[in-house]
Amino acid sequence: MQLSRCPVCHSRIHMEALVQDEAGRALLGLLSGLDASVSTTLVTYLGLFRSATRDLANDRALRLSREVLALHSDHNVIATAMAETVQSMRIKQEDGTFKPLTNHNYLKRVLESVVISPASNTALMPAKPATKPESKTAQAIEMLKSYATADGIPEWFTRTVCGSLAELMLMGLEGVPAYDTLSLVAERWLKELWPKREWRKDCRFRGAKRLRTAFVQAAEHRGRWPTVKDVLEGVPKA
Repeated sequence: MQLSRCPVCHSRIHMEALVQDEAGRALLGLLSGLDASVSTTLVTYLGLFRSATRDLANDRALRLSREVLALHSDHNVIATAMAETVQSMRIKQEDGTFKPLTNHNYLKRVLESVVISPASNTALMPAKPATKPESKTAQAIEMLKSYATADGIPEWFTRTVCGSLAELMLMGLEGVPAYDTLSLVAERWLKELWPKREWRKDCRFRGAKRLRTAFVQAAEHRGRWPTVKDVLEGVPKA
């Protein structure tokens, strides 16, 4: 019996093959025993470990799933952290810097920042999407995603800067600004960065991709929230 396509690797699923494989059988049992919203988020998260050329083996998917669920006693907390991780990785996919995950270190950093609201038990249900983010981190990311472009600054530049700031928030850095100040932080970054270079969206040295890379590299190198000067060091003047 065929079960449409796998939501992880998008290949055809055959029930007979799945139940005959011990790891596949265990994985199916694990997912079926979870709340629907948690299992759906877990499957999406597992997709971040699949390379472009190889499917995710059942035994590895099972091991990864067990590791994830062992990170916290409340599965809704884990689901929220996984959802934020997926959102952050999609930003990387959009700018071409995404690489398949090899461990849960990123998820662990996100998990540390998650503060669940009282409505968390129902907010992740697919049929009833949440009307507001489930953590302070998610609220900040949503604010940055919709941050209005200032006069004289192109839309692509605002989206690149704000998207990079959102990514930094999930990196476990020291000195992350308070959530209620991020609007002012974004404004300062935009006003200070824009005049410093002759920015052009598709420019190899002073374009969107180079700017986002400069943000990430500055943060990874220093282990703290970078300054404008730190980021500009990664962008040539000419």
